[in-house]
Amino acid sequence: MNAALTIADLPFIEQVADQLHPLAGLLAKCGGFGEDGSRRRWALAHIAARTTDEDTLRHITAECDNGDWENNDVLAAVARNPAVPLDVLIRLAWCEYLIVSEVAAMSPRIPRGELARLASGGPLGARMGIAVNPATPDQVRAALHAARPEDDEWLQPRVAAWMSGEWQRHNPPREG
Repeated sequence: MNAALTIADLPFIEQVADQLHPLAGLLAKCGGFGEDGSRRRWALAHIAARTTDEDTLRHITAECDNGDWENNDVLAAVARNPAVPLDVLIRLAWCEYLIVSEVAAMSPRIPRGELARLASGGPLGARMGIAVNPATPDQVRAALHAARPEDDEWLQPRVAAWMSGEWQRHNPPREG
């Protein structure tokens, strides 16, 4: 009998997430996540945080970038992963969901040109991420202030708190 795996099988999920393993096969082995999808999202987020396989990260993003806000944690895990392909990272920086775009825009891998585009026309989350991204050039940060002076009310205290280490809303992406 082939019993479906559950969250209790975390060691198995950790073991296979570190390998190059097709996502569909992995999730089939981790079936039985329930009707509401919360366990499936949990497994996807866990895999997204640990895998180094770009195709797996692309598949997870394609499945979860569907307008369902409940997938935020999964997409944020993809954005935090240092192995995420650059095009996926940029796509997530433009995501409408605050946490996803913020985490993606905090990545030191975002190119300067894209940081500038996000600063002038990106979503609020991306602007928040750019404001605290240590790789953001001063001129982009200045452009962020110029393009969105209404952001200064929350932006300056947030940057000061982040830089001082007093408050950090999310873990910054790891450099790979």
